[in-house]
Amino acid sequence: IDNMIQTDQKDKATTYLGKFARLIRAILENSKSNLIPCWKDIETLELYLDMEAIRWDYKIHYDIRVDQQIRQGDYQIPPMLIQPFVENAIHHGLLNKQGTDKKVDIIVELEGETIKYTIQDNGVGRELAAAYKQLNRSSHPSLGIQITKDRIALFNQQVLPSIKITDLYNHQHEPAGTKVEVWLSTQQQAA
Repeated sequence: IDNMIQTDQKDKATTYLGKFARLIRAILENSKSNLIPCWKDIETLELYLDMEAIRWDYKIHYDIRVDQQIRQGDYQIPPMLIQPFVENAIHHGLLNKQGTDKKVDIIVELEGETIKYTIQDNGVGRELAAAYKQLNRSSHPSLGIQITKDRIALFNQQVLPSIKITDLYNHQHEPAGTKVEVWLSTQQQAA
């Protein structure tokens, strides 16, 4: 925000600050409960993605598709479970990619007795992202994904396969992004 103000982008800073305030309010409100409606978590995720799009000058794009039953239902999930995967897609996959075609797709659908999230980016892939991270010598250990995996396993009570990460390749067998699939047990069905 400070950089936007310093570079005379006051309108952009105002928009960003408004979304930031809404995101913080949503996170604080959602953190009061162990479970929240799935649609509410998706709204928080959309706010986060809007902020990232603004932050990176709209060089990243996103698309969220949600099964109508989930939007209208009473499916309960722990808050902020998917956000770390989306953040990784942006910061490690898309921001390391050259060019302007930087996109993350998020699909939320019912699959049997689960809510299935698919987070797919068209970034540089995990291997190249790890190489960039090594070059930049990140000083902090990355714990977000492991903590999230543990939360998902606890929520699912270890009964389901919870997470599948797939490296994507183009026709020339070059890295073409990453797909993360997450399955959450349906805690409460819609009436």
